[in-house]
Amino acid sequence: MARKTTISKEVILEAALKMLIRDGYASVNVKTLAAEIGCSTQPIVWHFENMEGLRLALSEYAMAYAAKKAAASFENKLAL
Repeated sequence: MARKTTISKEVILEAALKMLIRDGYASVNVKTLAAEIGCSTQPIVWHFENMEGLRLALSEYAMAYAAKKAAASFENKLAL
């Protein structure tokens, strides 16, 4: 029986986004991300296969985050 995944893709991407905002693009790699989450590198590799897969998913996640923030800012300005 396969082991249940305890570190979700969402948890990994959220931690990676925090690192990206706080420390910059170069700071995000499998080892530093695993340390940030407090897990081994295995869940990250399992979800994303490699660094390229992680960076692609992170870029999409970061763009969605930025779009959401921009939309909220725009709505706040309209409400004034």
